[in-house]
Amino acid sequence: LAEVYGATLVTLDQFPVLAEAGVAQGAVVGCAGGIGLLQFWPTRSVDLVVVNALPLFTDAQEDGWGLCEVLTQLYRVLRPGGRLWAGYVHEVRVQEGAECLEQVVLGTGVSAHLNERELFGVTEYWKLYMWSLFAVKG
Repeated sequence: LAEVYGATLVTLDQFPVLAEAGVAQGAVVGCAGGIGLLQFWPTRSVDLVVVNALPLFTDAQEDGWGLCEVLTQLYRVLRPGGRLWAGYVHEVRVQEGAECLEQVVLGTGVSAHLNERELFGVTEYWKLYMWSLFAVKG
């Protein structure tokens, strides 16, 4: 992305080795820490947010943020025209995430949730009922 589009990449991961791997792949900064670090990210400062396995880590964070709080912060940092893709969301959490995201973007953008197997023809670990949440900020 950085090379093709001239984008500035930043990685945020709870595992330091993965944050460092982001830097090795072209990110200018690799932040190791919990999702709670998002509260320090400037509002409307990001064009694209890609998140994998979001619900697996949100409730386990020591900051106590749930899925809706994290989706709210992810949407907050998007610039107008910015996009959010949160993938690998299990069916037991997709309705919660979709309803929250719908409320968060109300009047300021659009959101959708789609089954990954139907959309991409494949899912991580070949799980049948994994979903992606999408949002575009107006």
